[in-house]
Amino acid sequence: MSKVQVLCATINQNDFSLAEKMNIQTDVIFANQNGQNQTEEKHFDTFCAKMISTNTCGVGINRNLALMCSDADICLLADDDVRYVDGYEALIEKAFADNPQADVLIFNLYDDTESYVIQKKFRVRWHNFMRFATYRIAVRSSAVKTRGILFNTCFGGGCMYQSGEDTLFLRDCLDKGLKIFAVPIYIANMKKERPSTWFRGYDKKYLYDKGAACAAISGTFARLICLRLLIVKKQILKGVNMRFFEAYAVMKDGMKGYRDGRKFE
Repeated sequence: MSKVQVLCATINQNDFSLAEKMNIQTDVIFANQNGQNQTEEKHFDTFCAKMISTNTCGVGINRNLALMCSDADICLLADDDVRYVDGYEALIEKAFADNPQADVLIFNLYDDTESYVIQKKFRVRWHNFMRFATYRIAVRSSAVKTRGILFNTCFGGGCMYQSGEDTLFLRDCLDKGLKIFAVPIYIANMKKERPSTWFRGYDKKYLYDKGAACAAISGTFARLICLRLLIVKKQILKGVNMRFFEAYAVMKDGMKGYRDGRKFE
């Protein structure tokens, strides 16, 4: 059994070609939503790949399935457009060995998007946890499993609300007392070579779903989080072609929609 296991959420896979595409060098579980219900395994020279295919929908369900089926000490959460650097297993094992108090580590990726770059190690707390995507996260399996931490199945690609599952996962880790650190170690490349499964541009649904996510993250501070998002990400207002308080009104509707269990219409 590999100490590090990649847990990759993917869709519409019919073979194990992702293992080569992602430069996998450790055991890996592909949680694959392709309309079928079957499990396959393939043994490579130095690792084993498992493909768990289901007829489910939604990235939260997919990631939870991989987490529940994992059997390694350290789980590396992944998307299928990540390509890992050679020797990533040793980098991750050393990072956890150097930070024995850490339950969760967040890494850097060579990224062609606008992801936040970790310049030096720091503790991730309530004031700075909302900047990291799932594919940068590695967890001690026992830390999340013993506390029952899973992904919210209402948020993310294929779900009622189109994004926010990564932030909610980290929020739950903090809420359950897990210690999270961000480290300036690059473990993979991320190139957006295909359209996003959820992002279709800045529109009313984007605003509504962000409002819902803010309400799920913090009922008390949801409005402040929404206001901060509109102030910091100026491209949102430009994209939706709305005035500040018009956009904020849509986000407030999303907050209420989340509390009422109502999706964007």
